[in-house]
Amino acid sequence: MGFNSIGMGGGYLTAAAGFGVSARIFAAVVFSFAVSLTASAQPARSPAAGKSGGNVDAQAFVSRVASTDDLRNRQSLTLLAGSSGSTALQMAQDASIVLGGADDVRVLPIVGKGGPQNISDLLYLKGIDLAITQSDVLAALSRGELGGDIKSEQIAYIAKLCNEELHVVARGDIGDLGELTGRAVNFGEHGSGTQFSARRVFAALGIEVREVNLSHADAMERLQRGEISAHVFLGGKPTPDALVMERIEGLRLLPIAYPPSLEADYLPAKLTHADYPDLIGEGQSIDTVAVGAVLTVVNWPAKHERYQLSARFVEDLFGNLKGLREPARHAKWHEMNLPAPVPGIVQFGPAKAWLERVLTGARSKASATQSSSRQSELTSRSSGGEAEKRLR
Repeated sequence: MGFNSIGMGGGYLTAAAGFGVSARIFAAVVFSFAVSLTASAQPARSPAAGKSGGNVDAQAFVSRVASTDDLRNRQSLTLLAGSSGSTALQMAQDASIVLGGADDVRVLPIVGKGGPQNISDLLYLKGIDLAITQSDVLAALSRGELGGDIKSEQIAYIAKLCNEELHVVARGDIGDLGELTGRAVNFGEHGSGTQFSARRVFAALGIEVREVNLSHADAMERLQRGEISAHVFLGGKPTPDALVMERIEGLRLLPIAYPPSLEADYLPAKLTHADYPDLIGEGQSIDTVAVGAVLTVVNWPAKHERYQLSARFVEDLFGNLKGLREPARHAKWHEMNLPAPVPGIVQFGPAKAWLERVLTGARSKASATQSSSRQSELTSRSSGGEAEKRLR
C-alpha cells in the first residue's frame, strides 16, 4: 500500500499518497528473484525450448506490473464504509456497481467501523481515499470535541448521502428507555458510529446504562439469552438487522424522545409499520432520531493527483444518480439531496463547482423560459389588439 503524510500548509492538507505501487513492485521483484533461483537450479534451455515450455520473462513481468499498476491506481479510489450489512457498506457497493463503466473511476468498497474511526482512517491509514461518516461526528470535529490531531480543515464533504435512524431493540419486559437505567445495553463495537451516537443521545436524555460493546450477531445472541436488556444500532430503515429481529419473539422497538439538547446534531424521525410490520402495529409509529451519513474526502491541494481523481469521481457520482436510484439499489439513495449543506466542514471544491454549474444552468434555463413566455404573451396581446381594431 502507499502512504499519506499529513501536514498543514496554506490552508490545505498536503499529502503524498502512493497507492499500492511499492507493495506490488516488491512482490514482483520477489517473484523475479524466485524465478531466477529456479532457473539457475535447472539445466539451461534453448530459447525455443523456453518459449514452448511457457517460461515467464521475469524482467518483462516486473516492467508490465509497474506500468499497469500505476495506470490502475490513477483510475481507482477506495471507499471506507461501515460494517458488514450496514447501510453505508451497501451504498458503497452500489457505487462500485453503478460507477463501473470503462471511463468511470473504479470504486473499491472497504469494510470500516464508521463514525470517528473512519475519519481517522481516512487521514492516517495508507491508501484510503474516501470515507462515509456521520454528521454528528463532523459537527463534533468542528467544535474540537474529538481530541487528537485531526482538524476539520483536513477533510471535506462531497455530499450528504441520506439519514440513518437510531434503533433501540429491547426485551419485551422493557417499556421505555428510562427502564434501561443501570442495565446492560449494547452500544455497538468500540469506535463504531453507533457507539458515538448512542453515547451522545443517551447522555442528552439523562439515561445512564451499563455500556457493553458487541457486534450485532453477539448482541442478538445475548439479548435472546437475557444477558443484556437492549441493543442499539444505527441504520437506514428498514435495516436488515432489524428485519432479522422481526422473526424473534419477545423483542420490541423503544421510542426515543427529541429534546432541544439533540436539535443541533440530530433530526427527528419515525419508524413505521411499513418499515417493520412485525415490530410496529398497523397505523402506528415509533419516534426516534436520525443522523446524516456523509461522504467525505481528504482535502487535497487542487494540483494533487488524488484531488484530480476525486474530482472525476464526483462527476461520475453526481451524473449517475438515476442509476443509483434504480430498484436494485439501496432505497436510501432516494434521500440523497446534493445541495444539502453539512455544517462545520467545507465542501470539496469539485462538488461545489458541479452544483454551482448545474444550478446556474437551471436558473438560466428557467429565466429563458420565462422570457420566452413573456414574449409570447406580449405577441399574443399585440395580435389581439390588432384584431380588435379590425373588428371595430
